[in-house]
Amino acid sequence: MRLEEKIMMLRKQKGLSQEELAYELNVSRQAVSKWEMGTATPDLDKIISMSELFNVSTDYLLKEDESVTENDNSEYTRRISKNEASDYINAVKKSAINIAIGVMLCVFSPIGLILLACIAEEPNVGLSDELAACFGLLLLFSCIISAVALFIFSGMSLSKYAYIDKEPILLANDAKKYVAESKESYSKSYITYITIGVVMCIFSVIPLIVVSCLELHDMVIISCVCLMLAIIGVATLLFVKNGNYYEAHTKLLRDNKEHFEKKQKDSGLQVFSSVFWLLTTALYLGISFLTNRWDISWLVWPIAGLIYAAIYVILESIYKSKRN
Repeated sequence: MRLEEKIMMLRKQKGLSQEELAYELNVSRQAVSKWEMGTATPDLDKIISMSELFNVSTDYLLKEDESVTENDNSEYTRRISKNEASDYINAVKKSAINIAIGVMLCVFSPIGLILLACIAEEPNVGLSDELAACFGLLLLFSCIISAVALFIFSGMSLSKYAYIDKEPILLANDAKKYVAESKESYSKSYITYITIGVVMCIFSVIPLIVVSCLELHDMVIISCVCLMLAIIGVATLLFVKNGNYYEAHTKLLRDNKEHFEKKQKDSGLQVFSSVFWLLTTALYLGISFLTNRWDISWLVWPIAGLIYAAIYVILESIYKSKRN
């Protein structure tokens, strides 16, 4: 394989256009085009730059007897350099914060609606059920819209790294060492944050259980429900933010075969999750509007959560048994 063929092959494997490669090497697009057509030869400093960019040796680029074709080693269509791995991890770190805030807003979204519905039931407040529902729904949809905007923004910011999830990859040795060390140094923090999140979830139900046993005023009980949702929302933020960042390291260090088997399983579970929670939302709104009992219709969510967990475990067991 000649030099021009190798440049074209490596550029395509890297997912770069001629213009993007030219930008990386600080040359014109026409220069790259001439290299790939074989009508010009890159200078030695550009050869060295390409060897670093594509994570190959200069000998590989210059020696024509290394007849590696584009189909050879096809299992690894993407080679990830240390800089590329670092950029991806940093991008995920920033994106994870936005996604975590979005998920937290989704958990927070019914709090205003529940509180206002309860306040409207109080005598001498002067707040009608219709007005409470109107303002409550306004708060709910404001949270949901903000969350969706954060999800879209985060997805777009990571779109250029989509190949890491969709294609087989091979890390350069220095990249693998960097990612492994980064994952190891973050492991303690990850375990700490997840532990805090779990403790918060367990603690969140305690005030509600206590006030329910004491048979206190409905307003106190509803306030404890809102407190429970607030605590769970913060715990969810910890789960999502730290989980996504930790998962980025695992994804780079993965075994490609296991990754795509897991991805196939997860795609089916994601479809189930989307359909289940859309139906749950429709059921919650339907019950709430028909009965106008926003103060108790929130029970749909914890019940749905228990049903979801049970079905999810069953489906995961089925996928696991099929794979084995």
